[in-house]
Amino acid sequence: MIVDFLIEEDKFKRILFPNKQFASSLYKSLEPKYYDYLGNEGVRRKIEYKTKKKGLLR
Repeated sequence: MIVDFLIEEDKFKRILFPNKQFASSLYKSLEPKYYDYLGNEGVRRKIEYKTKKKGLLR
């Protein structure tokens, strides 16, 4: 599998699944450090779009 090759070459960081229900069985052999779920709070904070509030002085 291409993911195994990329891990061996140290070119793979992490795959994100929408949730545990829809995680592909092809990736069951991956170590937990190579996958995460979009529903996890830490992941959501990193990737969510944040709008800037206009009109506030700081």
